[in-house]
Amino acid sequence: GPEEKRKIDEAPPGIISDVSTYQPQFFHDESQLVGTMESISFPRTEGEIIEHLAHARAEGQTVTIQGMRSGITGGAVPQGGHVLNLNKMTRILGLRRDEEQNHFLMTLQPGVFMREQIWPATTTT
Repeated sequence: GPEEKRKIDEAPPGIISDVSTYQPQFFHDESQLVGTMESISFPRTEGEIIEHLAHARAEGQTVTIQGMRSGITGGAVPQGGHVLNLNKMTRILGLRRDEEQNHFLMTLQPGVFMREQIWPATTTT
């Protein structure tokens, strides 16, 4: 919702150790399981992902990857450690047409939200 989007938009760069701001939204997914975490980050680039994973490894932390947390199996629910949330990775990296298959191919970062960023551009009024 809007509160969650605001928290993502306002998240500072780097590793965030004070995770209280991100409760309860980032501690659960649609499974309604609730977890715990020691830190969270919202990288924007591949380089930041590498940096954050290296930090988690150096700290001996497990890492939970999060997207929109719409899963129903608990895969995005952290069980301690670090949460790497990919919602700020919203760049469209490429578009090309496959002439042989007669369709287009897009390369997107994992945080691209199709309904907000792709479909409106293809809708005509």
